[in-house]
Amino acid sequence: MILILITYFLSLNFLFNMKLSSIIIEEQISDKKTLQMFINDIDAITLEGVFSNIESASRYIKDNSIDLIFLDSQLIKRSVIHLFNTLSPMPKIVLTTHHPENLIHFSKLNYLSYLTKPLMFKEFIKLILQILSSLYEKVELSSTQQITKQYHRDFVFIKHNGEYIKINLLDIEYIKSDGDYTLVCTAKKKYFVSYPLKYWSENLPRNYFCQVHKSYLININSVEKVSGNQIYIKSQGIKLPLGRTFRDGFFTNFMREL
Repeated sequence: MILILITYFLSLNFLFNMKLSSIIIEEQISDKKTLQMFINDIDAITLEGVFSNIESASRYIKDNSIDLIFLDSQLIKRSVIHLFNTLSPMPKIVLTTHHPENLIHFSKLNYLSYLTKPLMFKEFIKLILQILSSLYEKVELSSTQQITKQYHRDFVFIKHNGEYIKINLLDIEYIKSDGDYTLVCTAKKKYFVSYPLKYWSENLPRNYFCQVHKSYLININSVEKVSGNQIYIKSQGIKLPLGRTFRDGFFTNFMREL
């Protein structure tokens, strides 16, 4: 599982005099860390606790007032539904799931919404804006661009042989799609990971990375030359296809970096 440490920073602190308190109840370590990263990048939300199971979280919930709970749907049991539905005030519950179609089984749980795994920051931000706009009338979704500041960190973590390997973004030369998986290629090594190309395309900084084909995403800095519909990668001496529908976007980014 990959932790993408490239995000958009949403600064909502200047709009509100208070923050939403939240906790994470998540079984998977990678998803837990991803949610922590997302929450830490939003000023309007504070993270009060991170739990791996309902038992440890329930003790905290009973003694503390929480506004927002991110809950792994795999941990839901009948006792959990009863616990949450009897809380007063009732926190807003966001489920995280690989299978949204199965959430119909949790209709008795008064949850607000859900996030589909693999977790994407774009969808996370959209959901948080919806929550905030429902709580504070002065927040309008149309003002997203005015309160959003884009930035990026310059590395990612990739899970490899049970370990999280840190890779600098500039070391990634291109990413190749392989169905629901991708091959992340650096000059020295290639990593086969379980995220689709769309995930990378939506999360990597667009001033460096550009999709050039339905199966390829490249780092602009790795390009040696372009000839016709072929892109040559300088360190590996290979050429990648430049798709017709991606050509204009590629040259816009490529010329800006020259």
